[in-house]
Amino acid sequence: SFPTRRSSDLFPYEFYIEATNHCDLDCTMCARTTMKRPLGTMKMDLSRKIIDEIAEKQPHAFIHYYGIGESMVDKKLFQKLEYSRNKGLRNSLLFTNGQLLLHKGNYKTLAESGLSNIGVDLDGFSKEAYEKIRIGGNYEKTRDGIVKLYEYIREHDIRTRVELAYQIVPGINEHDIAPFVAWCNTNSYEYKLVTMHDW
Repeated sequence: SFPTRRSSDLFPYEFYIEATNHCDLDCTMCARTTMKRPLGTMKMDLSRKIIDEIAEKQPHAFIHYYGIGESMVDKKLFQKLEYSRNKGLRNSLLFTNGQLLLHKGNYKTLAESGLSNIGVDLDGFSKEAYEKIRIGGNYEKTRDGIVKLYEYIREHDIRTRVELAYQIVPGINEHDIAPFVAWCNTNSYEYKLVTMHDW
């Protein structure tokens, strides 16, 4: 006879938790342009309920704290991450467009949030290319926020991995790839080049 499966064996090992589908940018490649769902932000009670269940049934699960919106526009994001950390959930990734890293020292709070991985999108290494793709964004804000985030993590010996994602958009930012890669290599920044997709 086969052994009885435990409930934890049936529980997923990976989750995507979308704190909000609001965003501060209007990026050219984003599926939000065709999104039919109403805009909203996950309430704290629901967030805690989800985290409680994961912590109980699958404490080693990998959690992606992002969806189709920009997680950092959620004013209670850091409270949600703190709750998750206090529940012992450390295997995690949050991706951000980086526009709010410098706002009120968010890069410090994010670095101290207990996330094991932080991803930042930087789709261009010039103001012209970046802002043509990340409409409504400010190139300098994201680039300088990345520098501050890395500096803070290294200065405080925080064990959080940071990865930069450069999405290649043909005809717009290909010429910026070489200087972006050189900048990353010079500063020992981890990065990946991503082929543009249409979801």
